[in-house]
Amino acid sequence: MKWDGVREHCDKWRCITYGVLLGELAEKYGDKTAVVCEDERISYSELDTMSDSLLAYFLSLGLKKGDIVVLQVPNSLELAVTLFALFKGGIIPVMTLPAHGRYEISGICRLSSPKAYICMDTECHSGCIAVAESVAEENACIRHMITGKDIRRQAELGNVPADYEKPDYTDIALLLLSGGTTGIPKMIPRTHGDYIYDNTVIGERCLLGSDSVFLAVLPASHNFTLGNPGMLGTLMYGGRVVMSDSVSPMEIFGCIEAERATYTAMVPSVLGMCIDYRRDDDSDDISSLSFVMTGGAMLPKETEECAEEVLGCKLLQIYGTAEGLNTCYSPTDELRPDSGRQGIPISPYDEILILGADGEPLPNGQAGEMVTRGPYTITGYYNNPEANAESFTPDGYYRTGDLAVLNGRGELTLLGRAVEQINKGGEKIMPSELENNIRKYDKVADCSVAGIPDKELGSAIAAFIVPLDEEVGLRELRDFLRESGVAAYKLPDIVVNVKSFPLTAVNKVDKKRLVREYAGERR
Repeated sequence: MKWDGVREHCDKWRCITYGVLLGELAEKYGDKTAVVCEDERISYSELDTMSDSLLAYFLSLGLKKGDIVVLQVPNSLELAVTLFALFKGGIIPVMTLPAHGRYEISGICRLSSPKAYICMDTECHSGCIAVAESVAEENACIRHMITGKDIRRQAELGNVPADYEKPDYTDIALLLLSGGTTGIPKMIPRTHGDYIYDNTVIGERCLLGSDSVFLAVLPASHNFTLGNPGMLGTLMYGGRVVMSDSVSPMEIFGCIEAERATYTAMVPSVLGMCIDYRRDDDSDDISSLSFVMTGGAMLPKETEECAEEVLGCKLLQIYGTAEGLNTCYSPTDELRPDSGRQGIPISPYDEILILGADGEPLPNGQAGEMVTRGPYTITGYYNNPEANAESFTPDGYYRTGDLAVLNGRGELTLLGRAVEQINKGGEKIMPSELENNIRKYDKVADCSVAGIPDKELGSAIAAFIVPLDEEVGLRELRDFLRESGVAAYKLPDIVVNVKSFPLTAVNKVDKKRLVREYAGERR
C-alpha cells in the first residue's frame, strides 16, 4: 500500500503514546493554561499530574492495559483528566455521548464487555447516572461505577506504581463511535500512533500554535470536537481548550469574547443558529475568532454564502470521518471558483477513489461513492465482522457511503450520503439537492428531505418543512419547484409541516426520527 513507508519517511509520524506526549507538553508549557471550563483552569503540568493520580486510582481498582471502559462524560475538566489517565494506562475508553441512552450503550457493552462505567453525577447530568445504573445491572462485566466525584477526589491523590504495564503506540488508544443501521453504534479503534498523526497533520493544516484557543461546544467525545483538530490537536500545539456543553449562540459568543477564542467547530445547524443570532445581536466582541470549522452534514448554500460576512472570520468546511480521512483547506488558502468545498486531504498518503455503480473508479469530475485508505484510516471496526464485510473493500479501502466528486487538483466536493439517495421508481434523488431548491421558497424557513416507504414506487419523497408563517401545502410547493426548473420526478410526494427538526446527539437533523414521527401527517 502507498502508505507502508509513512512511519519511516514522514516527519509528522511520532511513534509515541498520548501519555508520553502529555509529559513532553507539560515539560515544555508547564504552568500555561491547558483546559478551561467555566471558572476553573488547569495547566499543562496540572493535567499531567492529575491524570497520573487518577490512573493510580484506576489501577488500584484492578483496571489494566487492554481493559475497556464506557466513558460518558460531557465537556468538562473531568473529561480531559480522565481521558489522559486512561491513555497513560492503556485502558481503552469507548467514547459515548452524553445523549446516548440505555439501548445504544447496552449494545456497546455486548460488543466490548467493558470493566467499568465512567459518568458524571451532577444534577444536570442525572440522566447519565440513571442510564449507567440500568446498564450496569444488565451487564455483569461492569465491575466498577466511577463518577465525577470519584474523578475529582482521586485526581489529587496517589502515585502511579512504577511497574504498571504501559501501552505502545500501536495499541488502541480509544474507541470512537459510528452510526449503525440497527441503531447500535459501530466501534472505531484508533491507535495512539494513527490518531496522534491525524491530530498533528490537521493541526498543521489549520495553522495551530501556542496562541490557539479552541472553543469546544459540540460534545468532545465526538471525533470532530475531540481530534479534528479539536481538543487533542489544540493541546498538541500548546494552545488552550475552552470546554462548553452549550450550543446556545448567546453562550457561544459570550465564551468567544471572554476567552478570546481563535476557532471553534460547529455542525451546520448550530452555525445557522449562530448566524441568525449574530444578525440580531452583535454586541459580543468576537474579533479574536480566526476561523470556524463546519462539517458533519451538508452546508446549505445560503449559510455558506453569508457566514464569513456575518461572523467576520474564515469559514472552513471539513470533511471528516471518525474512521479516518479528513479533508479541508488552510485558513490562508485563496479558493478558486471551481475549488471543491471540502478541500484536499490532510495527508499526502491519503488515497481517495470515486467509484461508479459498477464498482470501478471514475475519472475526475464524475460523481460516485467515495472510498479511501491511508495511514490514519482504520481497516476494520472493533469486533464487528458483519460491518467489516460491508464497509471495507478486499484491498483495504473504507467505504464512506458518501457521494462525492474530485477535481484534477484533488479537491473534494461532497454531494450527500449515498445511503440517503431516494430510489423512487428507479429514479435516484439526492435529498441535499432538493433541500437547496426548497429553501429558496420564500415561505420556507428550513427543510429536510427523506424517503419514506411506498408500495408502488419503493420510496416516496417527503419534504419536512419549517414554515416561516403559514403552513406550506404540497401543491404550492410542487408548483414553485416546477417553475424553478426542478425535474418532475424530483418533486415531493408529501409535505409535512413541523415546528422544528429533531436532532441527533451531535446536532444533525435526525431524519430517521422525522420519518418515524411525522410520515403519517400528510398535508
